[in-house]
Amino acid sequence: MTARSPETIPDIPLHAALAYALLGYRVFPLGPKSKIPATPRGYHNATTDHDLIRKWWAENPRYGIGIDCYDSEVVGIDVDPRHGGLETLARLEAELGPLPESVRVCTGSDGLHVYLNRSEGLTKARGSLGPGVDIKLNGYLVAPPSVHPDTGRRYQWTRPPNTNQTADLPPAWLAAILPATTTKKAPTITGRRTSGVSSRYGLKALEDECAALHGTCEGGRNNRLNQAAFSLVQLVEGGELDESEAHASLLDAALASGLGDRESAKTIASGFKDGRGFPRRAPEQTGRPPAPSGSIPDQDPTPDAPQNWEDGLAYKTMQGGGQVLAKTAGNLALLLANQREWKGALAFDELAYRATWTAEPPPCPGRGLRIPSGHLEEAHCTYVRHWFRLHYGIDFGQQDTLSAVNLAAQTGRYHPVQDYLYGLQWDGIERVSSWLSIYMGAAEQTPIGQWWLISAVARALRPGCQVDHVLILEGKQGSGKSSALRIMAGDWYQGKLGDISDKDGVQSLLGSWIVEIGELDAFKGKEATRIKDFLSQQVDRYRPSFGKWRVDRPRGCVFSGTTNDATYLHDPSGARRFWPVLTGKFNLYGLERDRDQLWAEAVHLFRQGTAWYPITEEEHGYLAEQAEDRLAQDPWEEKLIVYLASHFDEEFTSRELLTDALDVTIDHQTRYDSMRLGSLLRRLGWKRFRSLTGRDKRVYVYRRPE
Repeated sequence: MTARSPETIPDIPLHAALAYALLGYRVFPLGPKSKIPATPRGYHNATTDHDLIRKWWAENPRYGIGIDCYDSEVVGIDVDPRHGGLETLARLEAELGPLPESVRVCTGSDGLHVYLNRSEGLTKARGSLGPGVDIKLNGYLVAPPSVHPDTGRRYQWTRPPNTNQTADLPPAWLAAILPATTTKKAPTITGRRTSGVSSRYGLKALEDECAALHGTCEGGRNNRLNQAAFSLVQLVEGGELDESEAHASLLDAALASGLGDRESAKTIASGFKDGRGFPRRAPEQTGRPPAPSGSIPDQDPTPDAPQNWEDGLAYKTMQGGGQVLAKTAGNLALLLANQREWKGALAFDELAYRATWTAEPPPCPGRGLRIPSGHLEEAHCTYVRHWFRLHYGIDFGQQDTLSAVNLAAQTGRYHPVQDYLYGLQWDGIERVSSWLSIYMGAAEQTPIGQWWLISAVARALRPGCQVDHVLILEGKQGSGKSSALRIMAGDWYQGKLGDISDKDGVQSLLGSWIVEIGELDAFKGKEATRIKDFLSQQVDRYRPSFGKWRVDRPRGCVFSGTTNDATYLHDPSGARRFWPVLTGKFNLYGLERDRDQLWAEAVHLFRQGTAWYPITEEEHGYLAEQAEDRLAQDPWEEKLIVYLASHFDEEFTSRELLTDALDVTIDHQTRYDSMRLGSLLRRLGWKRFRSLTGRDKRVYVYRRPE
C-alpha cells in the first residue's frame, strides 16, 4: 500500500478519516458509539474519496470510523481479552512465533488490533484462530478515535500507521489463517456436478440469500442468516455450490448487515449442520411443453419479470403423454409474482407482517365479486382461485392459494412507517424539545417529550431496539389526549391494548406504531413483574392463531397511557418505566399542522445519535421525583407504620408482619402479599437480608433502617 503519509493522526473523526484515506486505507462511517455501519452496504461502501468522506461526516460529526481490510490490503488480528484472547495469543505466538512489530491499536475494551500486509493472492481466511482471536480479511476494523459501545472509551493507536511500517504476515501465521480445505465424496446421483464448482443456479441462490439478509430488519437478521445457511448447504450437498464460497459470502453479508464475527460464524455453522443430509439440486430444464388444454395461454412477456421464470413451473404428465400445468402452490406463486396481469399487485407489509394489495388485481367477469384491496383476507383467496379457474382452467386449493399469495407477496417487502419517515424533509425549526408544552399545554419544560418521539422513530427504523417506557398523558377526560395520539400515529394508531398476558394481546401490536393504554386498563390487576416484563420485550415470541410454528416479531411500536387520575403507580421499583406529563389545553389544529415536521425533526435527532432515554443522574432523578408524586397509597401502609412504630424489634419476617401487623392469617398469605409488603417496606427504608442470628439461615428478614 503506497500513499502519502500525514504528519499526525488527528483526534477528530472527520480529520482522522481523511488522514487514513491519505495512507491508502479505505474508510466508511460507523454509528456513534457503535460498531454498526452507517452506510447501506457497510464496508462495501468504503472509499478514499475525500469529498464523499466529508459528506458522510457532515451528516454526523460523531460517526466512528471503519477500515475495510481487504481493499486496504491489510489483514487484522483482533484480540479480545474478554473472551480469552490474550491467552490464545500467547499460545499462538509460542506455536507460530511472535507477531512482528507493526501498526497496532488498543481497543476501547483493552483489546488489541494488529495490522499486517495482506499477502498477494490471499482472498480467504479463517474467521478465528481460537477463543478471543479473530482474523479480519473480508471484513473491517474499528479505527481510532471511535468510541467503544460498551465501555465508552476511545480506540487509540499504540503504533500509528503514519510513523510505523505495516509488517508482512509471517509464513507460519499465513499458513495458520488459511481456510481448511475439505474433500467431499463424489456425488452418487447421476449427472450431479462436483461440489467444488458452483453452478449458475447455486451462485444465483447465494446472491439472493445475501441480498435478503441485507434487507432484513434488525432483530430478525440472525434468524434470517440461519435460514440462509440451512438452505444453501442443501445446494452444497447437491453439488450446486462450493461450501467455502457460500460460507465466505454469508459471513460478508452478515458483517455488512451489522452482525458480529463470532455470532455470525456460530449461526452459519448451526445452519450448515441442520441442513446437511437434505441435498438439493437445480430443477431439471425440460423446456416448455406445447400448450395442451389446461396449460398457460399465449401472452406477451411480462416487463421486468425474470427472463426464464416460466422454467420454474412444474408440469404433470398426462396418460396420453401430454403435459399440463401442475396444480401446486409453487406454480401459483410464480404466476402471481410474474404473470402480466398480477405482477406488482401484492406486497408484504413488514409492520403488520401481512400480505397486502398494493395494486388492483385483474377483474373477474360478471358482477358480485368485489375486487380485493387492503390487507389479505381469507375471502380474497376465493377471488384468486376463481380468476385462475376462469382463465387457466385450474382450481388451486384454498390452502395452496393462501400459501401462494403469501409467498408471492414476499417479492415486494415494504415498511409503511419507514417509508413515511424517510420521505419527510425537516424545515430546520426546532419543535421537538417543547412539543408537549406547545401542543398539549404541559406546564413545565420536560425532556420526556423529546425522548418519546425519538424512541418512536427508533422503533420504526430499527424494530426490536430497546424501548421499555410508557408516556403517560394526564388530564381531564375529553381534553384531547387520545385525539393527539391519533394525530401523531395516523393510520398506525391503536386505541386499546389487549391482555398483556395473552398472545392475542401481543399479536394485536402488529400493524401499530403508537398504542394507547386508555386509563391504563391493560395494566390493572397485573403484577408489577408482569408489566415490567411486557414493556421490556424487544422481540415478541408466540405461535400465531392457527399457526404451526412459533414466530419472532421484532417489536415496532411504542406505548402511551392516558389517565385522569392523580395517583396511579403502585410499584416504586418499576416506576421508572412510566413517564408522566400533566397536560393542559390542547392545540390539536396546530399538532395536525406540524405533525410531519415533528417527526422529521425526530428522525434528524435519531440519525445524529441523540438518546431516547435518560442518561445522567439528574435525568434519572427527575423521573424518580415525577413517579414518586404519582404513587398511590396502599391501605396497608398506615397500619404497617403504626405497628412498626410501637414494636421495636430490629428485624421481622414477612410472615410475622403479615400475620401480626396486617391481620392476614397464615393460610391466606400469598406470594403477591409478600411482594406487596416488600414494596411497602422498601419505600419506608427497610432492607431485606438473610437472617444471621438465631433463625434458620434460609429465612429472609427485613431490617429496620439505621
